[in-house]
Amino acid sequence: MNPVTVVHAAGVDVAITPRPGAPLLLLVRMASRGAGVWDAVWPALAERFEVAQFDLAMPAMEELANPAQVFRRFAAQCTHIAEALGHERYHVFGWNGGTHVALRCAVDAPARILSCVLLGPFTRLPDMRAVEVGLAVLRTLLKERDAKLYAAYWFASGLSSKFLATQYDRVEGWVRQRVATDKFLAADVERAMRWMVALRESWVSHEELACVRAPVLIVSHDDRWHAGPTVAMAQALAQQLPTSRHEHIAGYGSLVLLEAPERFMAIAEPFFATLAGGASAPT
Repeated sequence: MNPVTVVHAAGVDVAITPRPGAPLLLLVRMASRGAGVWDAVWPALAERFEVAQFDLAMPAMEELANPAQVFRRFAAQCTHIAEALGHERYHVFGWNGGTHVALRCAVDAPARILSCVLLGPFTRLPDMRAVEVGLAVLRTLLKERDAKLYAAYWFASGLSSKFLATQYDRVEGWVRQRVATDKFLAADVERAMRWMVALRESWVSHEELACVRAPVLIVSHDDRWHAGPTVAMAQALAQQLPTSRHEHIAGYGSLVLLEAPERFMAIAEPFFATLAGGASAPT
């Protein structure tokens, strides 16, 4: 694999594995790359794609009055960055909150999106009471202003019990890394909570989802983090996306990419291989 380098494109720093002639895969997630969330799966993806990722700026408080517009802005930024990197068309891989951005890309720039992968997508369910309880727990942790405790709880909720029991040294390293790099942990509590609530809403309409034409792979994991995303959210979204297929990874939580990237790749590789020329043709 070519080394990951940082380039300046469309006004932001972009981490990228240069691979001339390969299609672009843009990784989209709210947490920064400095938190290490993409590291375990990046090499496997880079065998097929030119992989790139940039940090999304947490919305200002006034922007959170209209989260739908924030996601449109993020989607437009994805396309601008792809163009600056020399790609008219690209694949997009959204994880958790990044799935809102990936879906917005598919709706707003249908001619440019070759495929979407949605890992742990959020969407609103008819009954959100359990999610609301989870959010209340997160509010309590954030109000304590203990970033280390919040990060430790986040990792513990996303990893399997076996991993926590046998590899907690790695967890402590990830906690330190996230505390040192993730600006979300230093955000005002009310701003952070408004953003987390917004992530658990639906920002693409049923009508827009029905018009998505790009192939979509939806991957869910077990429910261990009670604030979502949940399997039910992934199932509900799959029912609205005619070009999607839903796969579930049992036995792992939201951090399956860190704990068992091979489990994710076993699902993703066949999807990429069946794309109609999109994963192998140069842009």
